[in-house]
Amino acid sequence: MSENGLLFLSPDVRTIEKVGSTGSGKTYGDLLFTTQEAFKVLSLSSGEGSASLGDQTKVYTDRLIDQIVVAAKLSDEIYTWAQLIEMYLKVLTKVVKTYYKDNHIEKSEQMEKELVGGFIEALNSTRNTEAQPRLLSEGQRSEIAMQITAYSLPFLNQKTQTIYYEAKNSLREIEAKPTSRKLDEAINQRLQIAIDFETLLVEKLRATHGFINSLLKQHFFGYFSENEISNDDYYYYIIDLKQTEESIDFIEAMFSNNDLSSGKKLSIEVLCSDVVIYAPMNEGTKRLIRSNRKMEMVFQGMDGSLSLGSRDTRGMYHESADQKKEFDYLQELLYDRSYDALMLVCPVFGDNNHSKLREDIKAGLGNYSKQTPIIILNNKVDLLIDDRSKESNQLIDLFELDDFQRTSEISFDEIKAEINERVGSIHQEFQLAQQKRGNSLLVTIPCYLKPPSTMKITHEIHEAYGPKKALQLILTVLSDALVSSSEKVDFSLNSTLESGLPFEINRMKIRELIIEAWNNPQSAKRVQQPALINIKDNLGKTPHGRGYNALGYNYLPKGNGWTSNIDESYFTNCQSFSVTFPANLRNFITSELIGNIIDKAVSYPNGKFKTVEGQNKIKDIVQMRTFRSNIFVANVLFDNAFKEAEKAGFSYYVRFNKFLEICHNYFKEQNTAIEIYTDALSRELEHAFGLAFRLHVYLK
Repeated sequence: MSENGLLFLSPDVRTIEKVGSTGSGKTYGDLLFTTQEAFKVLSLSSGEGSASLGDQTKVYTDRLIDQIVVAAKLSDEIYTWAQLIEMYLKVLTKVVKTYYKDNHIEKSEQMEKELVGGFIEALNSTRNTEAQPRLLSEGQRSEIAMQITAYSLPFLNQKTQTIYYEAKNSLREIEAKPTSRKLDEAINQRLQIAIDFETLLVEKLRATHGFINSLLKQHFFGYFSENEISNDDYYYYIIDLKQTEESIDFIEAMFSNNDLSSGKKLSIEVLCSDVVIYAPMNEGTKRLIRSNRKMEMVFQGMDGSLSLGSRDTRGMYHESADQKKEFDYLQELLYDRSYDALMLVCPVFGDNNHSKLREDIKAGLGNYSKQTPIIILNNKVDLLIDDRSKESNQLIDLFELDDFQRTSEISFDEIKAEINERVGSIHQEFQLAQQKRGNSLLVTIPCYLKPPSTMKITHEIHEAYGPKKALQLILTVLSDALVSSSEKVDFSLNSTLESGLPFEINRMKIRELIIEAWNNPQSAKRVQQPALINIKDNLGKTPHGRGYNALGYNYLPKGNGWTSNIDESYFTNCQSFSVTFPANLRNFITSELIGNIIDKAVSYPNGKFKTVEGQNKIKDIVQMRTFRSNIFVANVLFDNAFKEAEKAGFSYYVRFNKFLEICHNYFKEQNTAIEIYTDALSRELEHAFGLAFRLHVYLK
């Protein structure tokens, strides 16, 4: 966290990624690593009906004792332009349809009332993915609704009739019924086309969009101080675990379980693009690591402190009927994330979604070839034993009991046999699912993590399935898998660091090397030509809104493309599309290019490696492991091209085609985006070197 007096809060530590269904008990895994006092705070965001809005990384460290540090990056765009457009079109579509389905026009005053009511209802949404305005006051939401209505009403008074009948007459009679979804889609499309020509209306909508985000940012800074910011741009708040009452407002705002349907608050994590929570490592974990040289080598940072990260992903199958969407999310967790171990939380009892998760994991592991350990955490052993004890007692002939005092107890051997059978079945299923790698890194750990409510804990049960045993096995699996890549190299400092890390990156040299690589004939063949063909294949298409938003807000931020396949006979005004050129841009970032840049654009003015072998090892680590080519792609295509296209207009057609036009310029032989490429590569290289130093270097 702190290096040479400077504060860095990026979670550059060994990290376990936890995957499980809602209610599987993922959060209780925190008890293995942190203190009881810290867990009381961390667990407030879990529980019945909880719904994490995104990933949340927790770092357990021996640098902290009685404090929790919450680090957060404020989103550049909290309530997105896409969210506002979707909400706006939904309300206007309903109003247009209402006022013409009976072939008459209502009074303007009634239309105004329904517009205001529609916008207020939308801004009060309890759907977590669109509920950011719920953090505003009721008065602020009403002000926004009336503001939008005021400049939308003249447009609707003038255009509603034309929009309605153009939409209706574009459909067959059976498709144009008042309850028809196709009529809704047709009205939506006609609204988009009409609004594209209303420059002043779009400008006012953008002003409202800016106003909403300014209010949400004010809300964020009601809890974080603008002056409390790290050198890597995290705002932070420190909770004193001995005096939590002094931080009660912050704790309630951050550690909410987001179950809005039950009246719970929305967590302020929704305002953030990244949240990292630093918590104290408990004494048991520290003792276990310090007593084992191999573990110490894996979990020790360049300053000698111990840290271990746990990335808690959102629970699967939470109020979701879209099985494909859930499977796509699991695929992303398996293949598109960077982690040191994958933990699949599969309870042995009491999880209604257990069978769904098992089937999806088996399907997802078919092409899994990462050489990282997979830990199957078969938790809730206590619930299984408790259930079996109840079943056993129900089978006793109560008339044969002496004064009803005698009860049946299941033996440890019976418990062990049933657990082994269940765990062995899951392990075998996952082993068979892995087609592209060996199975030596697949480990099952049956355990209980929370204090049992009714179960009698025997010494045998505790030794075999208790939290201490689970912790020991997890750390052993991690250290065995990572020790070969955890050997540290020595770096001797010869002066005080000003930047926090002892390397410098020459941006101008990187620019020269990018131009050189771009002009290589191989770049034309592997990057430019296929990308330009794909862009031209999509130009002129009108994407469906869901497909466009999936591309722009789900996949491009991760450096991936997206294929949207729709039923064009149903969605007659939209077309399917396939954006694959992000993969072509990723091909530009070769190991050779990164190696060349490291050799010619990276220097060490504040010291030197003890050996040439050590310097070469860090180079190899950056080349092969810590440089994220997908993040480079995301920086270029999402942070620049897509965000620029979002400013171009209102309709999905205009914004999608503007995005393609911008990207076309990015891939031409005379590349107009060299500065963008240079900035993106320089930032990612700095991150890659920082991570390599923090995990693999001792500063002396």
